[in-house]
Amino acid sequence: LEATRNSITSLEDTKENAEARKKALLEEKAIIDELVELSRQEVERTQAELDEKQAQVAEKRQTIFDNEELLKTRLVAIYDANTSDLLSQLLMLEDPTDSFIATDSLRRIAKHDDDLLTLLNTQREEMEAEQAQIDALLVEMQQIYDERAATQAALAQNLLDTDTNINNAAAQLAAQKEIE
Repeated sequence: LEATRNSITSLEDTKENAEARKKALLEEKAIIDELVELSRQEVERTQAELDEKQAQVAEKRQTIFDNEELLKTRLVAIYDANTSDLLSQLLMLEDPTDSFIATDSLRRIAKHDDDLLTLLNTQREEMEAEQAQIDALLVEMQQIYDERAATQAALAQNLLDTDTNINNAAAQLAAQKEIE
C-alpha cells in the first residue's frame, strides 16, 4: 500500500512537472509566435523596400540601355558619314581659328563619348551592386524566417510531447488510484 501511495505521489509530481513544462512551453510558444509575426511583417516591409529598389534598378537599366542606344546611333552616324568629306572640310579651312574650333569640337565630342562610356560603366556597376544587395537581403530575410519557423515547429513538437506525457501520467495515475 505504501509503495502504491509513493507511486501515486511520484505520478502526481510527474504530471505537475509536465503541466508546468507545458505552461512554460506555451509561454515560449507565444513569444516565438510573436517573433514569427514580427519576421513576417519585417519580410513584408523589406519586400516593399525591395520592390522599390528593383524599380530603381529597372529604371537604371533603362537609362543605361537608352544611353547605349544613343552612343551606338552616334557612332553609326559618324561611321556612315563620308570621312573624306570631313577631311576635305578640315583641309579647306583657311583660317587657323577655324581649325582650332573644329579640333576643339572634335575634342569635345570625344570627351563627351568618353564621359558617356564612363557613366554607363558606373551606372552598370551601381545597378549590379544594388541587385546584389537586393539578393542578399532576400536571402537574409528568408533565413531569419526559416529559423523562426523551425523553432516554432520544434516548439509545437515539444508541446505535443508534453501533452502526451501529461496524458500518460494521468492514465497511470488513474490506474494507480484504481489499484489503491
